[in-house]
Amino acid sequence: MQLWWRDYNIFGWFRPWSREIHFWSLYHLAGLDVRPYHAVSLLLWLAVLILFSRYAWREAGPAAAIIGTTGLAALASWGAPLAWIAGCQELWLCVWTLAYLHALSRRQDLWALGGLALALLSKETAVALPVIGAAYVAFVRRDPPRAQLRRFALDAGLALAWFFWHPTLLPRLLHRGQSIGDRLSSPWLAIPYSVLSFFNLEVWPHPEGEVWAVLAQGAWRILPLLAIAFLSLRAPRPERGPAWRGRVLFAATWVAIGVGGLLTPTIGWHSYYALLAALGAWLLLGQVLERARWPAVALLSVVIVLEPLRAETPSWDWSSFAYQERAAIFGAHLRESLLQQVPTAPPHSRLYFAEIPRNIGFVTADGPAFRVLYRDSTLRGWFIGEYRPRAASEPSGSDIFLRFDGTVGLRRMVPASSPPAAVDSMRNWESDQRLLAWEFGRGGDWRRAAEQFVALGHARPSSVEYAANAGDCYRRAGEPALAEVWADRAKRLGLAPPPAQLSPRPPTKGIDR
Repeated sequence: MQLWWRDYNIFGWFRPWSREIHFWSLYHLAGLDVRPYHAVSLLLWLAVLILFSRYAWREAGPAAAIIGTTGLAALASWGAPLAWIAGCQELWLCVWTLAYLHALSRRQDLWALGGLALALLSKETAVALPVIGAAYVAFVRRDPPRAQLRRFALDAGLALAWFFWHPTLLPRLLHRGQSIGDRLSSPWLAIPYSVLSFFNLEVWPHPEGEVWAVLAQGAWRILPLLAIAFLSLRAPRPERGPAWRGRVLFAATWVAIGVGGLLTPTIGWHSYYALLAALGAWLLLGQVLERARWPAVALLSVVIVLEPLRAETPSWDWSSFAYQERAAIFGAHLRESLLQQVPTAPPHSRLYFAEIPRNIGFVTADGPAFRVLYRDSTLRGWFIGEYRPRAASEPSGSDIFLRFDGTVGLRRMVPASSPPAAVDSMRNWESDQRLLAWEFGRGGDWRRAAEQFVALGHARPSSVEYAANAGDCYRRAGEPALAEVWADRAKRLGLAPPPAQLSPRPPTKGIDR
């Protein structure tokens, strides 16, 4: 039952189906072996394509289904959902969205409510589905107005109840805090970026290495998609009439609603955020191009060829395959290094990390990955900039400090330790102790900061800086006798510079920096 608790919302999102239940189930089946997680993500992606193709075939015919499914499968935006196991949340959203529309198309309205509920429990953007469903009922099913209102009231009532039950969504929208994801210079840029992402052009492809080498490496996925695209040439040409216009209007509304939701100031923008709209976009393109077969094949060919080029384009955007590939390489190295430095962690330990390479997702929130890695629910993990002293009400435990070193991986920093005998290790030791001293001070742990400067002062007895800062930190810690001792020592060494201005600062979000 804890999987459904409303107070468990990483980054403020509440997704019990696509995150808590998904990972809980796989963890109990596969443990820490990542291969089943990726296999399930691949199966979910295939489920999306199958559900989409069957829906498009039934609603719009074989030609539109072939064109739309091929274009959808060729999107580079799938890179993050497939390469990053947390991307399963987007995949589940797409699965339940299509299940919801399948139920509507069969007039199974109660089943549609179930699909909507699971979509809402998978990702917050599913709140747009009642409007998309209303467009389908109005333009495709063409129910009488009163029946349309009843249908919409069911979906909207469920979405509204979920909206107010969600633990963080309403406060986030009211206060408009920091967005999750990359904030665009203007929220309106989400519109052109999303539209370009439907064609793998939201970023101009500029892969590392030779273009032909990248295309050759991606031939295993280019050639089958091109073969499927050419199948559309042999599909029958459907007649167009009022029903076709209604389906086109529905698909256009789907795209508008999907893209419009990305203008919300609380979510930022990433290409896979536009996948909900991409489903509607390729349903629309399939119907528009179903009688213009060669232009359709030409467009599909461009999108298919651009996919590996876009995937291998270096990027700091976590929605790109290149980002996920880099993060995986660094993450594997850092996990191995962490287990070498800290084979076991005592209960209630806090892990603090410094100088982790940017944008690899190694440390997130309060460190759930480390609780899984060490199989201990009491562990926490943060960046060192978020250090604070333990509150009196907190259980006692170890604080473990690690710093990234490009030559060895993670290096453990032991506070107030004795300096090493080897001269070549002295520089690292001093740098580590200075870093800890500053972070303890900024976190308001003045006694620990003082102990760091004392260790540095003993190692560098001629340093006025270390003596003066030790005295200042002891003074702030409320220990005037020790403060006077070190202040006197600084005076004896010479004219003491003003102590460093260390002041507490509020904790920050757990993101790579």
